[in-house]
Amino acid sequence: MLFREIQSGNKTAFDELFGLYYDRLVCFAKHYTRQAESAEDITSELFVRIWLMRTRLSAIMQPEVYLYISIKNACFNLSRANRKRTAVLSPQPVEDSFDPPANDRANHMEDKELQRILDLAVGALPAQRRLIFRLVKEEGFKSAEVASVLGISIRTVENQLYKAIKVLAESATAYLGYNPQARVARKQVPSGLSFFLI
Repeated sequence: MLFREIQSGNKTAFDELFGLYYDRLVCFAKHYTRQAESAEDITSELFVRIWLMRTRLSAIMQPEVYLYISIKNACFNLSRANRKRTAVLSPQPVEDSFDPPANDRANHMEDKELQRILDLAVGALPAQRRLIFRLVKEEGFKSAEVASVLGISIRTVENQLYKAIKVLAESATAYLGYNPQARVARKQVPSGLSFFLI
């Protein structure tokens, strides 16, 4: 609703969005940058960009997810830029590449197909559940940190995470022929399925 109001040029709605999300997004960015100043700069730039592109906000279907993904991407871009600067100042020797054995290539292909199936399953999750899953299982956040960033209870984070993993387990079961959660106790989880270890 705020995005729709901002699109029509409503400055009050923009201020409300800023008040609701600025501190949360700065906190989120700090997990990547480890620097308060960089996190604040990235977050401020995002809000400036939102105002400047306000006439196109209707194209964004999931505004909250958009905010967090934009911050994450900006942090990664900053990190890449810093690495490039470091590489220019102190170039490292390039290691020789090699072709993996045929068995490794076959396993890699299977892993890629399984990953594609899981990515589709994650993409089909409800927006909040998808965001929680990615923050905890892909980005390594603790449940308490996600609860703080999103302004929800730890129990809600854990419930949403449980539901997400249950859906992914069902998707993986159809491909693998067995439920990966049933193998957790025997420590036989295939590569790429470590998120089933809650």
